[in-house]
Order: sequence, then C-alpha cells, then structure tokens
Amino acid sequence: MRNSALSIATDTSRQKRTTIEVFGFDVAEVSQMRRIRAMIALGHEVHSFTMRRDNMNQDFAPDWPNTHLYNTENEKLLKRVVVIAKAIAKMAHHRDRVAAADIIFARNLDMLVIAWVARLISGARNVPLVYECLDINNALCGDGAKARALRWAERKLLGDINMLVVSSPAFIRQYFQPFQGYSGNWALWENKIATGTALPPRPVHHRAPAPEDPLKLGWVGSIRCAPSLALLSALADCMGSKIEVHIHGVVHRHVLADFETVIAARPNMAYHGPYTYPCDIASMYEGVDLVWAQDLWQADTNSDWLLPNRIYEASWAGCPSIAVSTTETGRRVTADGLGWVIECADVGELQRLFERLSKADINRRGQALLDRPAQNFVQSADEIDAVINAVQATTPAQFQASCTVANSVDPSRILVAIPTLNEERHIEATLDSLFKGSAGLEAAKIVVADGGSKDATRDIVRSFAARRPNVHLIANPDRLQSAAINLVVEKHAEAQHDILVRIDAHAHYPSGFVLAVAESLEAHDSAALATVMDSAGETCLQRGAAWAMDTKLGSGGSAHRGGTHSGYVDHGHHAGFRLDAFRRANGYDTGFVANEDAELDHRLALQNGKIWLDATIRLTYLPRSSLGELARQYWRYGIGRAQTVMKHRIRPRARQMVPPVVLLVNIAAFLLALARPVFLALPVCYLLLLLVCSLSLVLRHRSVCALWAGPALLVMHVAWGAGFLWKYTASRAGLPAERPGRFIRS
Repeated sequence: MRNSALSIATDTSRQKRTTIEVFGFDVAEVSQMRRIRAMIALGHEVHSFTMRRDNMNQDFAPDWPNTHLYNTENEKLLKRVVVIAKAIAKMAHHRDRVAAADIIFARNLDMLVIAWVARLISGARNVPLVYECLDINNALCGDGAKARALRWAERKLLGDINMLVVSSPAFIRQYFQPFQGYSGNWALWENKIATGTALPPRPVHHRAPAPEDPLKLGWVGSIRCAPSLALLSALADCMGSKIEVHIHGVVHRHVLADFETVIAARPNMAYHGPYTYPCDIASMYEGVDLVWAQDLWQADTNSDWLLPNRIYEASWAGCPSIAVSTTETGRRVTADGLGWVIECADVGELQRLFERLSKADINRRGQALLDRPAQNFVQSADEIDAVINAVQATTPAQFQASCTVANSVDPSRILVAIPTLNEERHIEATLDSLFKGSAGLEAAKIVVADGGSKDATRDIVRSFAARRPNVHLIANPDRLQSAAINLVVEKHAEAQHDILVRIDAHAHYPSGFVLAVAESLEAHDSAALATVMDSAGETCLQRGAAWAMDTKLGSGGSAHRGGTHSGYVDHGHHAGFRLDAFRRANGYDTGFVANEDAELDHRLALQNGKIWLDATIRLTYLPRSSLGELARQYWRYGIGRAQTVMKHRIRPRARQMVPPVVLLVNIAAFLLALARPVFLALPVCYLLLLLVCSLSLVLRHRSVCALWAGPALLVMHVAWGAGFLWKYTASRAGLPAERPGRFIRS
C-alpha cells in the first residue's frame, strides 16, 4: 500500500528491551490487546493500567501484567470524569512503576489525562509520552461548550507529548491540524493485522462463489453502527433470497438496543457471535463473498476519517471490501484496489452495485488480493520498534534522524515556491508542516515570494529562515500568485532543479507532502501533478462554506474537490510540475487575476503535456473567513474563467455556465415580475434549492454551522457569474485588459 504520511525508518542498532507502560481504555478491546501483544512479541517488557467497559468481553483475562483501574462507561462524560479522578488517585500507589518506565503509551483522551498526571506526580517528566489515537470521538468535534472544553484540554496535553500515533492520515489532515493546530511529531500505525500474531494459514486460492448461491455479505468487528444495521437490514429486505448478511463480532448493545429483534425478523440475516482473533479470520472471511467495511455511526467526522481493521483482515483473507467513496475508507479501497465503492450509504446504491457485480468479478478481485504479499496487510515489526526508538531519542536531531521518509527523489532536485500576501495566521504552520516527515528536505530550495504583506508575514518568514537556511524570502512586486511562481522560477531555479512544487499558504499540508508530490510526479508520465483539496473550516461560517464547496452546487463535481479517484485530468489543483514542462509552457500568464492554473493546464495540453491527479495526496483547504472575502474571491474566479474562454476561444463546460445563467435568469425574473409577479417563482425556487441544500448538510454534519452553506452558495454563484459576465462583455466590447500578461523569461 502506498503511504504518503510519515513513515518511520528503524535504526536496528538501537534495538533493546524497553520497559513500556500502556494506559488502555479497555483491557478487553481487540485493538488494545493486539497492540500490547505485538510489543511483547517484539521482546519489550509491557505492563498496562486499564479501564474496563461492560460492552466488551467480560470473561477476558489479560495474559500480560495488568493493573485494573476502574470500570467505566461509553458516552457518560460525568461518570468518566469521576472515574478519571479516582484513577489518578490510585496512580499515587504506582509512582515507582511509572518512574521506571522507558516509554508511556496512552490510548484515548481519558487515558492521556491519567498518564500525564501519573507522570507528573511520579517525577517522571523525562519519560516520553506517546498519545495513540484510533478514533476521534464525536464529543470532540461539536460546536458546543462541552466539545470546546474537551478540545482545549486535549490541545494542552498535545503540547506535552513526544509523539502522536494515529491509525489514519485523515485524523491529522481533518482534525489534529485544522482543529487542534497540532504541528508536532506524528507517526502512522495503520490498523493492520498485528505483528507477531500467530496467524492461521492464509488461503491460496479464492473460493469462487457458486452461481446459484445468494451473495454473502459480511459485517465484521465492533458492531456498533446503527446506520449500518439499518442499511444492511433494508438491503436484506429489498434483495430477499438473493443475499445473506453474516455478522461477526462484539455487539455494542448500548448503541444497538434492538439488534436481536432486527436479526430475528429476517431469515437472510445471521449473527454468529464474537470471533477469536486471529484464529477465526481466515475461515470467517472465506465464508462471505464481500465485507461491508464502512463505519457510519459518526458520519462526517470519525467515520469519514478512520481506516478500520476489517479492510486489512478481509484483504489478507482475499475478501473484497465495500465502502463509501467520499470517506477515507472508500479512498483507500479505491486507491489500493481492495474492493468497490458506492457514492453514498444508500440501499439503492448497494443494491445496484450488487446487481452489477458478477460472481466472476468478485472471484477475480479476491484472487488479486490473495496474490499480493501478506506483508501489505500485516503491521511490520519495524513500524512499532521505530516509534519506540524515535521517542527515546535524547535530542531533536536524533529524533528527526529516526523519523524519516524513504525518499526515491533526491530533495536537492526540488524547488518549492510559496506565494504569500498577509498570511501571518498561517505561514509559520505551513512552513513547519513541510519539514515534518520529510528528512532531507533541507537540501531542497524553498522560496517565499511575498506580495507586499501589511501584517507580520515577512517577519515570520525571516525568523523561520534564520532557523532553516534553505528557506528564502523575496519580494513579489506584482503581488499575484501567478507572478510569484514565475518569479521564483526565473530568479531562483538552479541547474540541479527539475521539479517545481507549489505551496499555498492558506492550507494545511500533511507530513511529507513535498516529497510525496515529487515522488508521484516522478512515477507518472505527466507534465504536472494535481492533488485533492478537502475543504474544512475553523469558524462556523468557514465550515458551512467548506461543506458547500464540496457539494455539486459548490464545485460542480470537480475531481480535485474532495475526489477519490486518481487518474489523468484536464485540470486540477496545482501541486507540482516538471520544471522543463513549466518553462516550455512559459509558466503562468500573469494577466490573469485568477484561473491562471486552468489556463496553464490548457497550454500544457496543447503541448501534449498530461496532468496526473493523485487522490492519495490530499491537503486541507480553508475557505475565506467572511462572505465579503468569499465574494471577492469568486468574482476573480469568474473573471479568470472568462479570460481563459476568450483567450483560447474555447467553449466553457456546462457546469461552468450554471452561475452566469442562474444570475441572468434571476435578474430577468425580477424585472418581469414588475409586470407579472408570477415570475418571482423562479428566484424563490432557486432560494428554496439553497435552503434544502443547507438543511441536508445540517442533517449530514449534525451542525447548525451548515446553515451558512446556503448564503455561501448564493455568494459564490452570484459573484462568479457576475465576474464571468462582466469580463466576457468587456472583452467583447473591446475594453483593454486591466493588466498585460507576462510570462517567465527562459
């Protein structure tokens, strides 16, 4: 599997027996058990302090040294706070054990609080603390006082950890960076089959489903998702004897109180009880044709971001997965060929997929999974030991040497251009993020071209450059982003540079982004590389605008706006270029106030240059913070698109004509309504459409912030359409351009 996030290189010379204290949220939780047993299998001395929940396996007794703290419950915050306080008091009796540890691992926020205080009262502040996060609880993602308080507490603790370990890069991209402003060290431990596990024999040949048999769909793991239960039971009702749904795992009955009733009412649904890990995984997945891999119970937050263990277990056993395309699970299933995706969690979508798939399709995909190395789906010992070694490093330099990306591109070949204008809120975090997980990036040349910022942007860059000598600040007298990129290439490209990476200061970038762009560009026969933008917001208005942008009413279905499929495209969000192709096309046309990227893409295509969209490399885009700024931005976008149409005499796409047509229709309707009020029905219908979109997003995201989606869409449509019409009309009337275009000088 391709991993564009931080990967960890192991220094085998530092392998040693390490004393590890694990603070676990439930001793009987399967992933917690897997992690501890893997550490023990690697030769480390592990002891745990754990809670216990009543929805897990109550008969389980840990086969490693463990101290039981207290019983706790899911969701009940007040009781959990009391239990945390009691656990902290109990830790006073275990100070010597905590002080003797080499590393402390804490799993989830409750246990991080306990571990942090235990370390403090034990006089063990020098013991490295690792925060492991396999889920982002919905309680942390809301807009209310409780969510803000929990995020504040977590943010304070994040400032005192040595490493954040996540199971999905989307947790960093969608939560820790935009919500918590985290820029510290982090590592990716995907929820793969645990290293050191005595696995059953792996199937060699995929079991071909018999043509006359019903399709067998599995649902495996923590059975906690009420929307999935509703979806699969509705599917069972719709398809009848054509499908069987087989469920294996621990049922969270505090969430699924009617689970037995639902199963008992349907002869084509069966619950087989908990399964024994790892002994049962081969036979369990061999007993189904496909597995439902998607989690839905915390839609738009955790469920959209996580990578569940079932996609690794199922793939190891040769069972294709089904997921929703707009989630991280769906993106991984698509990118790695693990199965199939549907556009949304709808029973009709599932039914159409299953009716379209043949048994031969399923057999081919299952066999392709079995033909892949088992190591693709099993966590390596190196991943665990490398984190353990890295967090024990005594100096930042040692730590950075331990946390590296295996580079296939020499960083000295890379020229990075960053246009800025009044970006004091974002520029330092942007620069800092470029170096995270990018060992060797000191050899790249990074140039910030500032368009005359009136805030502290330039001072922040100068201060950063004092610490990072390969970062340079130059003035961009033309102010525009396009002019900044051209200027960097003209003045700062050296003989060894053959890759250009473009960075925008108004975005959050994942660790290793620059090198991932360079490597993807190198791997494909393309002149340019585009990446996917996932919109997010820090304020309520920004979140509403972000959600609006990711709808078809906002982006028109652009592949680089939240898309999931990699492939060649005619336009996308620019991330990188082969420098010779950029020069042959003469760079950006600085006569464009916006849309200069699409105009350049058109000229690249005229030179037979291809653009590769890599959906596995993603950045988080922050919309403008006010409706006025959003209007000015989309006014420029409309002008830029009209410039491209007029300059190259091309026909705009149908979706690009929607805003100007809607604007003209509404203006005409208002004028006609002076004589015939019935024409007001047209703008009223349009506004109702925006209202329906807003309300659907409120339900989808469970946030009143989505009510801003309607006003944001209105502003985007009107401003874009007005800008397009004004520029098109002015050009047809022969009015001169506001500024002459200028290209790079070769």
